[in-house]
Amino acid sequence: MKKCWKCKEQKPKNEFYKCLAEKDGFQKACKVCQQQMQRFIKYGLTPAAYDALYNAQKGRCLICNRHNSECIRGLVIDHCHFSGDIRGLLCEQCNKGLGHFSDSPSLFRKAAQYLEGR
Repeated sequence: MKKCWKCKEQKPKNEFYKCLAEKDGFQKACKVCQQQMQRFIKYGLTPAAYDALYNAQKGRCLICNRHNSECIRGLVIDHCHFSGDIRGLLCEQCNKGLGHFSDSPSLFRKAAQYLEGR
């Protein structure tokens, strides 16, 4: 077991990437926290800005209202593929749903009509 310096959780060592530079052979942050930190860099978002979004949303997905603790990978950063602007934090399922519909409101409306039987 190893404690992640970022989330402060005790996790099995297989939940950490290997790192020969560290005494125990594993990175200080767990894989989940490492991935989140990479997303900050990718989207130009600071950890403080992420925390502000998270707190404003009360740790919940903006679409389905699922809490971060109910999400396998936590809330992910959603952005507009056209402008690059960050829209908010979503669960991975809702974020992928937007992507599968190419961020098209008209496709979503058609899908909703289809599901409603119209």
